[in-house]
Amino acid sequence: MTGKTIFISDIHMGINARTNWYQDRVHRKALKGFLRYILKHATGINEVVILGDWFDQWTYSPTGNPPDVTQIMEDNKDIFISQEDGSGDFISVMEAIRGNLRFINGNHDMLVELKDINGWLAQHTDQRVYPGVGGDLAKPSSENTFYQNDNGKIYAEHGHLYDLFNKPANMPQNQYAPVPVGHFITRTVGDYVLKQLDSAHPNSACLKGSGDPNYSNFGIDLKVICETIIDLIKRGEEPNISEITLDIVLSFDKTGKLNYNMQWHCGGCPSSDAVDNYYPGLFSPGNLFEDLREAGVSFEGLDCFAKQHFNKNPRVRVMVMGHTHDYKLVWSGREKDPVYMNSGFYCASIPDMESGKKMLTFVEVIETDNAGFTINEKKIADYKTGVVIQGQSATID
Repeated sequence: MTGKTIFISDIHMGINARTNWYQDRVHRKALKGFLRYILKHATGINEVVILGDWFDQWTYSPTGNPPDVTQIMEDNKDIFISQEDGSGDFISVMEAIRGNLRFINGNHDMLVELKDINGWLAQHTDQRVYPGVGGDLAKPSSENTFYQNDNGKIYAEHGHLYDLFNKPANMPQNQYAPVPVGHFITRTVGDYVLKQLDSAHPNSACLKGSGDPNYSNFGIDLKVICETIIDLIKRGEEPNISEITLDIVLSFDKTGKLNYNMQWHCGGCPSSDAVDNYYPGLFSPGNLFEDLREAGVSFEGLDCFAKQHFNKNPRVRVMVMGHTHDYKLVWSGREKDPVYMNSGFYCASIPDMESGKKMLTFVEVIETDNAGFTINEKKIADYKTGVVIQGQSATID
């Protein structure tokens, strides 16, 4: 099938809490610019796929109460319901692309259910959001983890399933399963963010580095983690990597202990000390190499896992992931070789966008008449206007 498939990830829409990475007043015009791009090119688009972290239930302070998805949609209503001025909205996009909008779950929205998204939409439109694969409008979040096109040549997922700290954690000791330790790390960072805010920096989007989930920004050094783990193994002790990592972030936050409001999921208010015990066996000395590779995702990206997927699935020609908030194109330059692209993110901070350090990006995959592909990076030239420009590109057989 010829035509375009559009991928966007990591919008991170919340309720505009001060700690949220996506802030309506900062990012709305850029997001609407993306939506207008879809409306303008709708006739040539087969599908639009949101690769996870569309919604955000993580970037809240420890005392905050993360919202459910209907609260988020209601709080950002002008992004979802039809706008007569043509400024861009999701319902108009769904109508223009004949209902072919798909969503797969990421880590920040791993508990968001399609049935709840579509339940809210039902109050405003006949359009519905589809899962990554198939037509089950109530497909459980735990099963909605990847996208694949009809001929199997384009594959996409969020990327958190390769991330030791952020993949679902279903061990029996975790009373908040499948919520991983990464959730509590992010909430701890929310406490740090609140301490940095003032009248000149009223929300997270005003802070340099906000929206960049690389753990090195919060005092976590992979080398230090590795050295600590090896030292514990040498002493005959079993390393608790969740405790090691959370303690580093607490120290960075200059906080000895925190309690986390979990009313949004199962209730309760566990302490950081209690969280340490939820994830035994997260790191296994017997699986040292693979676990360290997964621990490194927050520092080094997903490239090795894309290569692994291509090796196991030679039919796949194009793979797209998000999660790391780090746009990149990985390709040998040879037309016979597959292409991996990371779609980047849509919630960079004002200082990072204005300095040019970060840009808001999405990916356009064009399947051509000769069964080849052109893969385009699309960038928002200016977050204040939402104008879309061309970035890097690759063409393969």
